[in-house]
Amino acid sequence: FGAAVVAGRLVVFGGVDAQGKLLNELHQLLLSTLRWSDLTDAVLVQGVAPSAREMPGVASDGSRVFIFGGGGIRGVLYDDLYHYDPVSTTMTNLSESGVITGTPPTPRMGHGLVAAGGELYVFGGTS
Repeated sequence: FGAAVVAGRLVVFGGVDAQGKLLNELHQLLLSTLRWSDLTDAVLVQGVAPSAREMPGVASDGSRVFIFGGGGIRGVLYDDLYHYDPVSTTMTNLSESGVITGTPPTPRMGHGLVAAGGELYVFGGTS
């Protein structure tokens, strides 16, 4: 799974359940009330929803949560990028939106993802 704090919420995405099944669930903990919510079915997705995955990179820029890469079933690794807006509860596939230019980092899982100074930085991981 990956997690980040944004707009007074801890947002958690993906992971593996106790039976080893990969997840594409989205949960949040509202920090002011310490109340968990399952947002998986409540999120409006623009583009293709993120597939089930483990060990994605997750980071926040203070208003959005970014999700990059991760590992899927049968050893598939991803290099896609999404952002989740907790105010509008919208998940957008930035990789398919046409707004990203350049070549993405190689597909990977278990990497670090940091948002700083208007940039996203990817470091390490397994590819």
